[in-house]
Amino acid sequence: IVITAIIAIFVMVIRIQESNLIFHQLLDQKSYLIEHMSRTLRMAKKETADPPQCLSTTNKNFEVFEEEEIIENGSIRRRDGIRFLDYMDTCTEFFFEKNQFLKRIKNGEKWGESFPLISSEKFEVISFKVKIFGDEPNDDIQPRVTLIIETKIAGRRGKNLPSVKIQTTVSQREPDH
Repeated sequence: IVITAIIAIFVMVIRIQESNLIFHQLLDQKSYLIEHMSRTLRMAKKETADPPQCLSTTNKNFEVFEEEEIIENGSIRRRDGIRFLDYMDTCTEFFFEKNQFLKRIKNGEKWGESFPLISSEKFEVISFKVKIFGDEPNDDIQPRVTLIIETKIAGRRGKNLPSVKIQTTVSQREPDH
């Protein structure tokens, strides 16, 4: 009985340690994602070209988009994200599609390939929301973007593990005039 109890405690400690390790990996990946997106969004520029080359209208800094398209097998692909001009006047998107955060850059008139910002399948993204404040032309308010990302550890043998929600707000480096 004593040996069985010791083995049970040992197994329980190993499972707790495994969960803690995966949870810390989740936090590390989300921290990288938020930091990368925040730094890039902070250096975004206002779309001043007429006609606009990146956003749908001139004198905007950011654009939130929700797109759906029907792909070859008839299923629907959904993309939710934010589009903006980066500091090098390159049209850039951060978006969420099929449980992945992706980045895509427009080269001239065509969008390039998307590449993942978080690549682990150990995590399941529950939601990704973007809110933009102060992006109207001539409103004299510094544009700000709030990113809200909620994730959890994926497929943990039916256990109810808590989700982790991270929110950050970033303003542009350059004043909006």
